[in-house]
Amino acid sequence: MYYPDTKGVTKAPFSLSKLTLSIADSFSHDPVARQLHSLPLAETIEQLLLREVRQPSVDDVAATAHQVLKRFDELAALQYAAGHGLVKATRSRRGRPSIK
Repeated sequence: MYYPDTKGVTKAPFSLSKLTLSIADSFSHDPVARQLHSLPLAETIEQLLLREVRQPSVDDVAATAHQVLKRFDELAALQYAAGHGLVKATRSRRGRPSIK
């Protein structure tokens, strides 16, 4: 699986290890979950991408990872979203940041 860039040319191969580390970073609040669940969650995301998206982009990987994490651990999903630009701050009004 390769990530296509904006011109449709492949840039970098999909890396299960990078995805696993990225997910592990989102579990800073729960070291046990970080150890036990990062790899299985990354494998689940990889399987979903293979089944649902033929040539996933970086945005597809991030969106799918966020969806899976949201079902598993909402705080981890929020930390993942913040780290991958899926959350934008709304300073014009009070409340929680919105997810793109």
